[in-house]
Amino acid sequence: MKTKHKELQPVNFYHPKADALFDKELPILSKAVESFAVDMANQGRPNKQDSPMLFVPKIKGLFEAFLEQVLKIIGALAVINDNGSHIKQTYAKEEEQLVKHKAELIEDKRVLVKEIKHLPQNLTHRITKWRKWQLILLGLCGAETLINWKILLILTPNAISALGASVGIAVSLFLISHSMKDIVFYFDSKMKQWLAGLSVTALVVFLLYGFATLRKVFLSDFDDGTSQDISPWIFVAVNFVMWLAGTLIALIYKPLRKTVNDFKRYKIVKDQIRKAEQQLSEINDRLDAIPMECSQKLIDLKNLRYMGEHYANLISSHYRSSVAQFKAENLLRRKDGISPDSFLEKPEPLSNYFKTNQNTSKH
Repeated sequence: MKTKHKELQPVNFYHPKADALFDKELPILSKAVESFAVDMANQGRPNKQDSPMLFVPKIKGLFEAFLEQVLKIIGALAVINDNGSHIKQTYAKEEEQLVKHKAELIEDKRVLVKEIKHLPQNLTHRITKWRKWQLILLGLCGAETLINWKILLILTPNAISALGASVGIAVSLFLISHSMKDIVFYFDSKMKQWLAGLSVTALVVFLLYGFATLRKVFLSDFDDGTSQDISPWIFVAVNFVMWLAGTLIALIYKPLRKTVNDFKRYKIVKDQIRKAEQQLSEINDRLDAIPMECSQKLIDLKNLRYMGEHYANLISSHYRSSVAQFKAENLLRRKDGISPDSFLEKPEPLSNYFKTNQNTSKH
């Protein structure tokens, strides 16, 4: 699988904090070993036949603690028994989940693409055009309100009452004209559609005439000589023309409810396809990155173990040197001139944290 990621990083056998600890602790350890050798020499120990266990364990304990401290600093102590299997398992599990999710997304996308092919593709222009005509309908509604207000002011000097009635009439007629196409096309046959359209038209004329008549009767009961005798049909004619204009616009340009639903569904499906494609792209990028990332993690783990072995070898070397230092100092300071047989034996090696270090630590 081809990737464009960074190259694997090389091993680094040195750690600044560990090196600083070496510079600090080794002189202290050396001083402690020297003091221990002098104390033992003053006691005339070890004797000729004494075992190395009389002095080696104490020196070994000092360097065991130092080794563990260094391994903790560099992070190698936590990965001593780690062969990288959990890293491989983690990435293998992630890759398996991604592949499964990718297959699900591909299937979902296939279904969505199939669905969108059966939806009208050119509805955006129609919907946008209808929204522009809606603004014109609102303009007609505003003009109708103003005209009715002027007409009603002739019948009554109460401007607030006239404005309220004008707004109510204009909004009602706007809603009826706006819904005319849905009402007509609710029916299947042409005859029923014509009957529905004529019925709504007749209802509008009846309501307009009834309102004008009731208004005139109401004003005649409270006539103070300011109102004029205006025919109800003037009011009906003006509002009917305005309503008819709005109705024709709605009939010609308003999309059917099914068309609007198709347009909404088209947008939803298109957005779902886009999201699916984006997720697939992210999954493919991640699948491409996993092999290199896993390899780098394994190399980092191996490098960390190599670093641990490196410092373990250094400390083992200092440990053996310190045992030799103990022997030399002890022989120099003791007054009995005895050279213990145990000084001829090799010291017990430090704990072997790394299997590959077995051969390098026993000499």
